[in-house]
Amino acid sequence: MMIEANKQFVEPAAAAQSDAVAPAVSPLGVPPLELQPVAAHAPAARYQLAELVRYHDRAFVTHAYAALCRRAPTDAELAHTLDDLRAGR
Repeated sequence: MMIEANKQFVEPAAAAQSDAVAPAVSPLGVPPLELQPVAAHAPAARYQLAELVRYHDRAFVTHAYAALCRRAPTDAELAHTLDDLRAGR
């Protein structure tokens, strides 16, 4: 018996529907891992620090811009701020 390493497992039924949207539950019945809350954002007059620090990386920067600048970051601002954040600056 030979075992192939690094080969992705594909369910026979899923192979025919490879262009379909990914299911909410994997074929093995495991729900997807959510590392942070869904980035649902409603503009507010005031923000609590806890509302911002529960987000990470890109979601944090987007929410911080909304709270501090009252707008979404431009692509350049997002890239620069993410670079600073990831570098610890």
